[in-house]
Amino acid sequence: MSLNICVIGCGDRGIDHARTWNRRFDASVVSVFDVDISRRESLADEVGATACDSFEAAILHEGVDAVSVCVPTAYHCEVTCCATDNERHVFCEKPLALDLEQGRKMLAAVEAAGVQFMPCFQLRDSSPYPRQRELFNSGTLGSPVRLRFTDIREVRPKQAMHKRALNGGVVVDMACHMVDM
Repeated sequence: MSLNICVIGCGDRGIDHARTWNRRFDASVVSVFDVDISRRESLADEVGATACDSFEAAILHEGVDAVSVCVPTAYHCEVTCCATDNERHVFCEKPLALDLEQGRKMLAAVEAAGVQFMPCFQLRDSSPYPRQRELFNSGTLGSPVRLRFTDIREVRPKQAMHKRALNGGVVVDMACHMVDM
């Protein structure tokens, strides 16, 4: 069985999702959408997909089985609900929602549609996190009562990541990885 994928959001994460999906033998990207016309057309050309004029059109594109949601968090609920309303499975970037109400709405939509939903935490399998998780879950570290995270990296300014109204701000966008671990 081959999966036909729709990618909503053609920024850094959307480009990574599309390229990764197309490297798989059992999946191909068939439609993409981004509000930036040049980004969506560029990615569509690169991966051999149709560039659509709206996220709804991309989701409704013929044969789409699953949707990669790679837009700012503020739009995850709307895109996810459109996908589930049309019986598409969802692979959603983190953080999943800006608040509990949106998260519950997404969960209810997924359950009502009976589709699969998977959050994307790309660091889960990146070193050193699997080993840290193993030590924590095995009890080797005892029963921690306090955790402290340090993450030093260069992050170029990006509106989607740094604007609190869109993604919760850089702390929420990045700290959710640490909490996930």
